[in-house]
Amino acid sequence: MVKSTDREQHMLVNTAEYKHLLDSIDFSRFHVVELGVGTGVVTRLILSRNPIDVVGYEIDAGLCRISDPRFVLRVQDFTQEDFSYMRTDAYGVIANPPYQYVPFIQEQILERYGIEDVILMIPPRQSWLFPGYTVEFELSGKDFVPESAGRHLVIRRGFSC
Repeated sequence: MVKSTDREQHMLVNTAEYKHLLDSIDFSRFHVVELGVGTGVVTRLILSRNPIDVVGYEIDAGLCRISDPRFVLRVQDFTQEDFSYMRTDAYGVIANPPYQYVPFIQEQILERYGIEDVILMIPPRQSWLFPGYTVEFELSGKDFVPESAGRHLVIRRGFSC
C-alpha cells in the first residue's frame, strides 16, 4: 500500500470540463461516493446538481472544507473501507484518485459491488481496464497545481443524461 507521504498531490484547478459534464447529469436519484476529494472543487460541482448525498474520501485532513448537510467527508484511506453499503443501483462513483489506486477501484469497488454509474480520471495507459467506458474529456498537466506530467482522461459509464 502507498502511504500519503509517498505521493505528490496535484490539485485540479480547471473545472470547466467537469462542470459541463456534471451539468448534463441528473444526480437527484443518486448517492454519490467521491474518491480523492482533494480540495473539494469537484465535490462542490456534484452538490450543485442536487444528489441525495455525497460521501467523500480523502486521506489528507484539512484539504476539503465544505459545509453542506448532504456531504460527509471521511478522512481515511479508502482502500481500507468496506463499500458493501453500495450494493444498490442508487450509488454512483466519481473519482480523481492517485493513479496507483485505479486498479484497486476497478476490481475492489466497481466490479465487486456492480457499480454501473462511474466518472473516473485515469492516465491513458490504464484505459484498457475500462472497456465500455466513454472518454468524456482530456485534461493536461496545466489543469493542476502543481502542474502534473502527461495527459489525464476522464471516462464515464452510466450516469445517463
